[in-house]
Amino acid sequence: MTKIKSKKEKPLTLTDLANYNQEVLFPYLDENFVTKKYLDEKLDEKLDEKLDEKLVALTKLDDIVGKLDKLIAEKDVQKYQDQKQKTILEIHNKSLDRGKILTPEESSQIAKMSFF
Repeated sequence: MTKIKSKKEKPLTLTDLANYNQEVLFPYLDENFVTKKYLDEKLDEKLDEKLDEKLVALTKLDDIVGKLDKLIAEKDVQKYQDQKQKTILEIHNKSLDRGKILTPEESSQIAKMSFF
């Protein structure tokens, strides 16, 4: 029995192997395997997305802290104003009990309580 060799069955040369690799094998590998370059690009994209999310969160947190600082300051001012009003009312009530006249000391004490 002799085998009939077709024209397609010729000996494989190094040039044929290199051409096969360039035309068939390497494109197949690129389509089916992940490369380091691809992973680096995707990793950079994901890191950029995460950094953007973190920056947005930190910006919102800064806004909240700023608003809290303002509220705390307003609370302190309100507390001072309430204490001042209470003291002034006590002074006025004492003067009403005496005959509706403020003493110079009481007038100076009220003047010292101005906030601004």
